[in-house]
Amino acid sequence: GMVGVEITSEGVALAHAVRDGDARTKLGVCEFRPCDESLRIPQTLASAVRDRKLSDTRAVFVLPPHQYRLHLLDAPDVQPEELDTATRWLVKDLIDVPLDEAVIDWFALPERRGGRGRIYVTTVNRDVVEQIAEICGETGLHLHAIDISELALRNLTALLPEDAQGLALLQLRSRGGLLTICQEANLYLSRGLDVGTDSIQESKTVDPDALMLADEGENDMLDALLLEIQRSLDYYESQLGPQPIGTVVVAPTVGDAPGLRAHVEKNLSAAVLSMDLNKVLACAQPVPASLQARCISAVGAALRSEGDGS
Repeated sequence: GMVGVEITSEGVALAHAVRDGDARTKLGVCEFRPCDESLRIPQTLASAVRDRKLSDTRAVFVLPPHQYRLHLLDAPDVQPEELDTATRWLVKDLIDVPLDEAVIDWFALPERRGGRGRIYVTTVNRDVVEQIAEICGETGLHLHAIDISELALRNLTALLPEDAQGLALLQLRSRGGLLTICQEANLYLSRGLDVGTDSIQESKTVDPDALMLADEGENDMLDALLLEIQRSLDYYESQLGPQPIGTVVVAPTVGDAPGLRAHVEKNLSAAVLSMDLNKVLACAQPVPASLQARCISAVGAALRSEGDGS
């Protein structure tokens, strides 16, 4: 099996998944340990690994969205063996650190008929990668790969039957969020969102004279979010995908997002589903939604295929 780890400013999420041939993948460990002091992160993770008897297991660390950048670019017109070098030159002017201080990786989008190929290029500061390697070394885990949120979440949505036709996943954190569109386990589109559960809650506090509005659930933030989702679905349909997206999956949120699902359901023509790890994976014990919200990226990272290193 594989361990998935996500380190955020709030703490450490840890998951352990074992793929079992044709049966549903087993999720044996899913836990979150609060730790708001970065100096304590290695000890916090090490004790979680020890308590769960996961020493010497391979681990995939997933980066939260603010730690890297993802660029959607036209593929350079070069021979396959020259792609790595060409990609570095492509992003040279798009990043705010010198090339030798960045770690750069890329993956291709599925070919479109008649269109130029496109690639996603990930850029992350080298010190972030070195820090993860250091933390991993102190915890008894073996570093298998460092992944990005989009691909970790893709590993989860790939298990949903709706993935065959294409789906959008909405993941909101307390500050900001992520919208991804995938089909057949391919990531087609990623959009960072400014709206998070904090801002949704704050914009519910309307002034008392506007009670009518409050009752109707008016919420500027939800409207802004909806517009971003609709634009992304339209862009996918016009530029990227073979057919329109029929399903929007809403991941559990850490903070309460009042009216989120109802608002999306009412205003989009797509079907709206809630992601529930208990239905997608064989969980050792039921995972409450609040814990799922903290651990969903770590769980996705733990689902990374064994042979897939980077």
